[in-house]
Amino acid sequence: MRRPLCGLLALLVLPWGIASGEPHVEPGMRAGTGAEDLEQAADIDPEAAKAALAAIQSYLDSVASLQATFKQVMYDAEENVTQESSGSFRLLKPGRFRWDYQEPYQQTIVADGERLWIYDADLEQVTVRAMDESLEETPAMLLSGVGAISHSYEFVNQFEAYSLLWTELKSRSTDADFGRLRLGFIGSELRVMDLIDGLGQTTRIEFMEVKQDPELSPSAFSFVPPPGADVIGEDDF
Repeated sequence: MRRPLCGLLALLVLPWGIASGEPHVEPGMRAGTGAEDLEQAADIDPEAAKAALAAIQSYLDSVASLQATFKQVMYDAEENVTQESSGSFRLLKPGRFRWDYQEPYQQTIVADGERLWIYDADLEQVTVRAMDESLEETPAMLLSGVGAISHSYEFVNQFEAYSLLWTELKSRSTDADFGRLRLGFIGSELRVMDLIDGLGQTTRIEFMEVKQDPELSPSAFSFVPPPGADVIGEDDF
């Protein structure tokens, strides 16, 4: 089984006002294929597209800190589940976030504002890199309060399905790991986030037990490699 870490750098989620509680989305609404709802949706005029992006940016700007648990499910192009994982995450703007994967593997991803640390407990391996411009086009940087969504994504469509209002975005970068981003909202609260790659594979993240703007200490986003762990990239600093 491929570990969830492999695609995580590209899919770290965006900090809108996320709703607590379980999202009620049918398995068939896997949101990787664009199915009937996209085919039936009307074209959106430029002003509507601009308004939709502005609304999403407003959510991005409104969150100073965030704490939640999550469930992540990966699907292949035929909508078969290929991987499931779960854990918790914390966010503190600007530039800090922490993802702790607890199942099926223990993995940690920490951004301390300057560096991005990735730790695999089973492999006893740490990878570190600078949080530089090469990451600005990813949801990870939007998550940490860097950049504007309109610089990285363009509006594609908006439609309703399974009691959610879905907004679909397309990456402006031709090199993006995930070319499409689909966000499922109830009111102003994000319930589900889907990331679709060029092969039609989808990663879905559902959020639970969310606390918006909790008091979080910057020390929670510090990372020190465990004794004995191999550190890759440390010599670059």
